[in-house]
Amino acid sequence: MKTLILLALSFGLAFIDPVPAKAGNRSEPDQLRKEIERMARHGNLKLSGTDTQEVTVHFQINARQELVIFETTGENAEACARVKEALNYKPVRFKQARQLTPYEVSIRFVNP
Repeated sequence: MKTLILLALSFGLAFIDPVPAKAGNRSEPDQLRKEIERMARHGNLKLSGTDTQEVTVHFQINARQELVIFETTGENAEACARVKEALNYKPVRFKQARQLTPYEVSIRFVNP
């Protein structure tokens, strides 16, 4: 009897979407990207080299609402290292982010 109940529950749970899609979920990465770009701008990140550099930041948000950067990718290794150094463990104000969910944001730096 117990196995039948457990089987029925597990079968029912297999078809339930744990996080229903919401219209607000699509804007999360955009809002996070804007906040991270703002943090990079206020951190006075001056990158030498070409006119335009793009760095992709792979991160999670911990329980203290801080960015935990585990990888930065881009064409310029120095730019990636400086972005990681400037943003790692910096607090974010964006409260809708899910903790320990991997995020990916691309930041474009344009030198004047």
